Amino acid sequence: MTQAEVARELLKFIASEIVDSTIALTPDTDLKNIEGIDSMAMVQIILFIERKFDVTFTDEELNPQIFDSINILAQAVVNHN
Repeated sequence: MTQAEVARELLKFIASEIVDSTIALTPDTDLKNIEGIDSMAMVQIILFIERKFDVTFTDEELNPQIFDSINILAQAVVNHN
């Protein structure tokens, strides 16, 4: 999968399962500054990534910067494959 494809899947998941439907998300949205995305939501996102893309992040990879945007998360997924 390409980074754009992964980002689209992440956007769909986050928009439908994590945040309020009125919140506009883009691939460059800073996830740490979105209402509804707390530490539990971040765990949900990581679990989604692990199941959907068969990716397991190390503790070192799970730093706050990985949630700077959906694009950064998507790039991390692509880098694992």
